[in-house]
Amino acid sequence: MVGSEELKQVPAKLETHIREKHFLAAVTLLVSASKTITKPEMASVGALSDLSRFFNEQLEVKGGRIGAKQGPFCMSNSHL
Repeated sequence: MVGSEELKQVPAKLETHIREKHFLAAVTLLVSASKTITKPEMASVGALSDLSRFFNEQLEVKGGRIGAKQGPFCMSNSHL
C-alpha cells in the first residue's frame, strides 16, 4: 500500500478474497492496509477515517473468525 487511492480499493479486494475463500490473502491485505492507514503521513487525510474504522472492525470480526476456525490444537504466537 502506498497512498489513499490504493486504500480506497481495499474493501472491494477484501470482499473478493473472502468470496473466493482466499482467507490468508484477505488477512494479509487487511493487516497491510491497517498499518498503512495508521502511518503519520496518512493522519492528514481526513477522508481515511471511515476506512480506518472499517479496517479495525474487519480485523476484529475476521480475526475472531479465523481464531475460532484454528481450533484448540493450533499454536499461536502467544504460546511461543
